Amino acid sequence: MAATREWTVIVYAAADEGFNERKSAFTQASLSVNKDLERLSALRHEEVVVVSGYDASGDDADGTMNNREWRRRIQYLPDSPPDRLASPPISEQQIQKIDPGFRYTEPNSASPTELKRFLKWAIAAYPAKHYLLILQGHGSGKNGLLTDFNVNGKDVSGDIMKTYELRRVMEELYREDAKSGRPHIPQGKFDALLVDACGSGELESSFEWKELFTYFIGTSLDVPYYSLPYTDILDPFLTEVVTRARQGQSTGDSAFIETRLLSPIVHQGVVSHSPGGKLVSAEKHVDVVQMFAIRLKQLEPVVAALKRLITDMPQVTKSVIKDMLPKEAWALRDVDENADLRSLARAFRTYYSERLQSGGGIEWQTALDSAIALEASLGYQAPNPSLATTPISHASADGAWIHYDIDTTALNGELASCFLIRTLAVHNWRHANVVPRSIRLGTKNKNWSEVSCHHEFSEAGPDATKPKPLVSGRPFRLDRIFGGTVDWPAGVSAFLTEYREQDTLKRRTFSLYLPKQVERLSYALALRMPGTSGFVVEYISGNANDYLMKKPGYAAQMLGREQDSYSPWVLTDPRYFVPAPGQSQPLYVAEAHSHGAQFKEGFGLYFGTYFNEAGEWHQNGVMPLDLIEKALGLEPFSLTLEQFEAERAEIEKRVKKAGCVFMRTGGAFYQMNRLARSTGWADLLGAKNDGCTRRN
Repeated sequence: MAATREWTVIVYAAADEGFNERKSAFTQASLSVNKDLERLSALRHEEVVVVSGYDASGDDADGTMNNREWRRRIQYLPDSPPDRLASPPISEQQIQKIDPGFRYTEPNSASPTELKRFLKWAIAAYPAKHYLLILQGHGSGKNGLLTDFNVNGKDVSGDIMKTYELRRVMEELYREDAKSGRPHIPQGKFDALLVDACGSGELESSFEWKELFTYFIGTSLDVPYYSLPYTDILDPFLTEVVTRARQGQSTGDSAFIETRLLSPIVHQGVVSHSPGGKLVSAEKHVDVVQMFAIRLKQLEPVVAALKRLITDMPQVTKSVIKDMLPKEAWALRDVDENADLRSLARAFRTYYSERLQSGGGIEWQTALDSAIALEASLGYQAPNPSLATTPISHASADGAWIHYDIDTTALNGELASCFLIRTLAVHNWRHANVVPRSIRLGTKNKNWSEVSCHHEFSEAGPDATKPKPLVSGRPFRLDRIFGGTVDWPAGVSAFLTEYREQDTLKRRTFSLYLPKQVERLSYALALRMPGTSGFVVEYISGNANDYLMKKPGYAAQMLGREQDSYSPWVLTDPRYFVPAPGQSQPLYVAEAHSHGAQFKEGFGLYFGTYFNEAGEWHQNGVMPLDLIEKALGLEPFSLTLEQFEAERAEIEKRVKKAGCVFMRTGGAFYQMNRLARSTGWADLLGAKNDGCTRRN
C-alpha cells in the first residue's frame, strides 16, 4: 500500500517510575514534554501525524481507563488545554483492528517485544513515506535505555532494554514489514532515531544501530528532565513538510532533513538549557548539556580506525592500560567512566609523539599513525573554546580573584558551584597546584572527575549539613555551602556571594583565588565555565580574604581589572565537519554543547577497567539473539523476539547445553556489544569473556 502521509513521528515514552514516585520530578517532566507535542499546530494537517506509546505512573491505581496521564497510546491532537494531556487514548477496539490481541494493561516498556508490538501497530495505523522514532526515558549508555520501574502492577528495581535488543527489534520490524506483501516502510528503514535519554551517544550504542536508521541524534551526557522544546523544533519542520508536499516537493531529501530537523534538534537541545534558555525555569537550574547528530552509514570508518588503534598499540601500552596510561588519556575519564572519542584519539596521539621523539622505534610511529587516523575518521575539526586558555598574569600582584556571575535559577548555590569547580578541575587537570583535586563528603573522598553534581547536591542542599541562610552581599566559604571539605591546593577557599533585594535573588557570584608563584603571577587556564557568560579578574596585593571580605582597615588593594565575555554555549559550524578519506560526506551533521561539558564533544567511549559486580540490573543482560542462534547452529533470524519470550526457559537450557553462558554480568556483559566484538576494545580494558561471545 503506497503511503500518502509524508511523515509519522513515533514517540515511545518509558516514563514509569512506579507507585511510590507518581509525583516524581521525572514523571511530571515527562508529562510536560509530551504535552508539548500537543501544541504542534502542524497536526491539523493530514500530511503529518505524531503518535505515542506513553507509559507513566499516573493516577491509575485502580487500573481503569481514564483521561489522566497514564499508560496509553495516543495520536496527539493540537490545541490542548494547559492543565493535562487532552488527546484521548486510542480505543482498544480501534487498535484491535490491526492487533486483535491488544489490551490496555500495565506494560513493561523495557521489553523488546512490547516495543516491537507498538511499532508494528504504529506503522500499520499511520503509514508514511518517512518516519522519525523518538525514544524517551531513563538511559544508561552502553548498559541500555528505556527503563521501567513498574511492571504488571508491581514496582521493580528497574528493567532496562539493552542496546542490542533495540537493534533486534528494528531488524525484525523491517524484515517482517518487507515480507508482509503490504510494506509500510517505503525506504526499508526509518529516517532518524532520536534517543531522548541519558548517555545514548556512546559509540557502543550507535554502532549497534548503524544499519537501521539513516540518522542518529543523541548525547554522551545526561539529558535534563525537560529534555527538548519539541514545539519549537517539530512545528516549523512539520509545517514546512506540509507546504513542500502540497507544492509537489520532496520532504525526505537529506539536505532538508539535516538543516530543518536535525540541526534544530541539536541546537535547541543545548540553547534551551543554557542561561536564558526556554527550559531553564522548568528545570529550576541551568544544565550542562551536549547533543549531536550523525550520518550512521559513516560509522564504519570510525570503528575500523578504532580497531586499528588497538591492533597497532605497542605492547608496553597494552600491558599498563589497566593503570590508565597514558596519563593524558586517564585524565579524560568522566564520572560515567567514559571519554570523548576525539579527545581520546588526541591523547594517544600526544603520548605516542612524545615516545617517538624520545627515541622510540618504528612501533611508536605505527601507533601514532593509528591515533591520527582515528581522529581523522571522525571528520571533526572544530575548535572548542571551552578548552581555550586565558592568560592570568601580572608583574607585581600577590594574586588574582576571578569572579563569575553564576546561575540564579537554581534553588541554592550547590549545583551551579559544583558544575563550576568540577569543570575547572577537569579542564585544568595539569595544574594540580591551583585547581582542587577532590572533595570530602562525609567519610568519602571523591576526585572531582568522579563527582556527578546532580547526585551529590540536590535542590534541597546536602544532607551532611544544614548551613544557615546566606546573608545578602556577604561572601561564604564554599566548604560551608557544600557541607564537605574541598581540597584547595592554594590554601584559599573559593567563595559564594548572593545579592538579594527584599528576599529576591538578583545575583550570585562565585569567586576563585589564584596566588602568585614564586616569582610572579602567571597562569594559562581554561576558565570558561557552565552557566556563565564571562568573568572578571581583579589583580590584588595583600591578603586575599581581607580584600574579598572588605574588612575594616584592610590593607589589600586592587592593582588591575580585566573582563572576558563569551557565549555560554558552543554551536558547531557545519563547515568544521569534513569527510574522512574515501567518504563523500562527513560523519557529523551537527554538534553543540555548553561550557562545562567536560570532554564530551560528540561520541563518548567507555574507558575504564571497573565493571560493576554481578547482579546489578544495569550491568547484565541475556545473550543477544544473534549469538544464541549461532550457538545453537541456527540460521540468522530463525528465532523471533516473540518466540524467545515464549520459549525462553527451553532456549536457555539449549544454550547452556551448547556450553554457553546465557546471562552475562559485568565485563562479560560489555563483551556482548558489537563494538567489543568488532574492535577488541573490551579485551583491552580487561573485560573477561565467557561462553560463546566469540562465535560471532
